[in-house]
Amino acid sequence: PPPKTWDSPYKGKQEQSQGIVAVLELIEEDIKADISQAEKAEKDAQDKYDKLKEESEKSIKDLGTAVDKLNKDKATKEKDVADAKTEKETKQKELKAVLKKIKEAEPGCDFFAVNFKKRDADRTLEIDGLTKTKAILKDAKYPGEGKSRLLQQDVNKHA
Repeated sequence: PPPKTWDSPYKGKQEQSQGIVAVLELIEEDIKADISQAEKAEKDAQDKYDKLKEESEKSIKDLGTAVDKLNKDKATKEKDVADAKTEKETKQKELKAVLKKIKEAEPGCDFFAVNFKKRDADRTLEIDGLTKTKAILKDAKYPGEGKSRLLQQDVNKHA
């Protein structure tokens, strides 16, 4: 209650109390606005996170599939390389065997190379002789065909 010495009725500090209430109401509105903004920002951040997480999981899955495919390709290529090495070794062994046979046969080959001119001359003589013999036999008469230069004319002469 107001003291009795005052003429006017006591009103207290109403102007100041309205100022403080107004300030508190302003602070409350600011806090509500900040909370609303924070909730919106958090919702946006959560949406971005969910989207990023979904994209990352899809990317991880795709990369895992790609890695599996590449590992299969790698295994296939490694098998091909191993097969090629085995085939190469086999062919090298075959080549060595052929070269060894050639080396073993080489002394006989030298005989032909060294004696080629003599053998060629002998062959020419043999061909010439066969040609002459063929010509002689071509004109020959055989028994029962009549007279022949090569057959005895008269078998009784020598008897």
